[in-house]
Amino acid sequence: MTTKTNTDQTNKAAQNQGAAVPKDVMDLSTTSARIRALDAKGWTRAQIAKALGKRYQHVRNVLVTPIKSQG
Repeated sequence: MTTKTNTDQTNKAAQNQGAAVPKDVMDLSTTSARIRALDAKGWTRAQIAKALGKRYQHVRNVLVTPIKSQG
């Protein structure tokens, strides 16, 4: 249930910012995945933070921290 709530909050934040975040990005299950997807599309850290309603520092931390292996 927490994921749904976080997704709803992120969707509302993106709508409030007037950002045109692609639907394929918003369909991702985690904020970190959304941040990485937008970065891969060439968005700046500031644009990502504003569009997702997150702090710049959060976006930076996600992008500079290596993804942990799941094995």
